[in-house]
Parts: sequence; structure tokens; C-alpha cells
Amino acid sequence: MNFMTKFVNRPAKAALSRALNPFGYDIQMRSMIPEALWLGLPDRPFRAVLDIGACRGGFAESILMPRFPRAIIHSFEPTPDGFAALNGRAEASGGRIVAHNFGLGEEAGRLSFNLAPNALPASSLLAGTARNAKAFPETAETRKIEVEIRRLDDAVADLDLDDEILVKIDVQGFEDRVIRGGLETLARATACVVEIQSAELYEGQPDFHDVYTLLHELGFRFEGCLQQHAAPDGSVLYYDAVFLKT
Repeated sequence: MNFMTKFVNRPAKAALSRALNPFGYDIQMRSMIPEALWLGLPDRPFRAVLDIGACRGGFAESILMPRFPRAIIHSFEPTPDGFAALNGRAEASGGRIVAHNFGLGEEAGRLSFNLAPNALPASSLLAGTARNAKAFPETAETRKIEVEIRRLDDAVADLDLDDEILVKIDVQGFEDRVIRGGLETLARATACVVEIQSAELYEGQPDFHDVYTLLHELGFRFEGCLQQHAAPDGSVLYYDAVFLKT
């Protein structure tokens, strides 16, 4: 856990760190914590945010809305339970959030979806691995449902999007399919935040090289990570990678 402060001098910080370290805490300057400043993304003039993998809409409401006050947030969620909560948040957002009840992929159609009722954000179009169940036991129970999938390029064709677009993709191993179904949209975007699994959590998931190659061909460069999530042994499970248009 990080205590974010800009006003603790070095001797005081060192003393506090020594006192808190045995309890698992540390002190860091706010300017040294990427997720605190979001790598400067809130300073950019985004007018549209594509929130792909919105789940219940909590991230859109608590993170995206305040960080990007000038942007309309289009949130995409295919599951009935997730969309019901997302749509409620959209209705209460004063038009800031627009909810779309379908998922995104490389091709349009209806696909089997692995719904994790005890861990909805971990649900995926891909099957979870034994590594996933070990790291997150609450994901072990799943049931199959059928969901609608569209291509991102088709989904935004009728939306009046400004060219200042931020794309956030968090779809549990399906990220490369979303990108390939949205090449024209991503070519217009100026920034992209993608969750990448570094451990094998889903069968057939892309790795960093796969995602980097796709986005690099569209003119993006890798800028850094907002945050990463580790297992108890310290190995990284997944992280949020930021890509900016060169």
C-alpha cells in the first residue's frame, strides 16, 4: 500500500518508512506513482473514451468520468448482470456514460461466454486456466451463456466521435481480437490502455508482443504501465499498458 504525499522531507520519509515497512506499507511521492497521475493522460483533450469491457460500470463512473471530464464515455458490456448495473450508472450520469449491451471482437456473431458469477470482472470469452483458478479461486466456478459480439469498427460507425479518442480494453485475454476488429477506429485514436496478462490466465490469450505488434503497426508506441498486479510470490499476473500515438 502506498501513502501518497508531496510534503514529507527525506529524513522524515525514511523514518516513517522504517516504521511502516514491517507492516507491509511504504511511502512514495505521488509524482512517482504512475496510476496516481495516469501517465499524464488526463492532461490530453480527449472527447471520447471507448470503455471496452465495462463490467458493471464502476470504473467508468469512479475513474474515467472524473479523470476525463470533457469526454463522453461509451461503455461496452455483453453480460446481462453487468449491463444492468452499467445501464443504471449510465442513466444517472447525465449523458456522460453511454451503455452498449454487446461485446467486441474480430468478427460479428454470437459466442459462448464463460461467466464467473463470483468474480464478474474475470469473466471471459476464453476459458480460464489452472493458473487463473489458483491465483483467483473465486473464478473457478463458471457457467456458459451466449452473448452478442460486434466489431469495434462497426459499433462506432454510427457514433459521432471526435478524433481525440482514448480506447481502454480490458477483456480478459480477448484484447487482440478486439484490436483486429477495430483497426480503423484505433487508427483514429490517440491513446490506448490495454490490460495484458503476463501469466497464462486464459487459454489462447495474447502476450505483450502480440498486442504491441498490432498497435505499433497503427502508429502507437509503448509508454509504460499504470499498474501491475502480482501473485504472493512476486510474479506479475497482469498489468495495464499504455500506448500513445507517435
